[in-house]
Order: sequence, then structure tokens, then C-alpha cells
Amino acid sequence: MKLLEEDLKCTKPILCEIERNYMKYMHEADWRVSVKYKRKFVGLAVRINGRIYVVPLTS
Repeated sequence: MKLLEEDLKCTKPILCEIERNYMKYMHEADWRVSVKYKRKFVGLAVRINGRIYVVPLTS
């Protein structure tokens, strides 16, 4: 995946909490996505090549 210079200059990473429902949805597609309860999942939302991705900081 090629990073566009424009993406790096124009977009600052945003710290976010990932909702439990989204984690359950992702777990349906990939069993390795953890759905442990009583635990917050935090990530960085970044824009790469015009798409927004969440990079997990917790697992």
C-alpha cells in the first residue's frame, strides 16, 4: 500500500475508542478479533490513500 504525501500532510491521527458492536462485527469476519468484555479497545484513525483505517493500540 502506497502512502500518498497528501494523506500524510493533511490528516492527523485521531485517537478513538472502538465500539463493542463493531468489534463483534469484525469478529464474525475474523475469529482472531478479540471480543473480551469489560475492556476498552482504543485505536488511531488514519487516512491512507483516501480511505480511513483504524490501527489498534490495544488487543
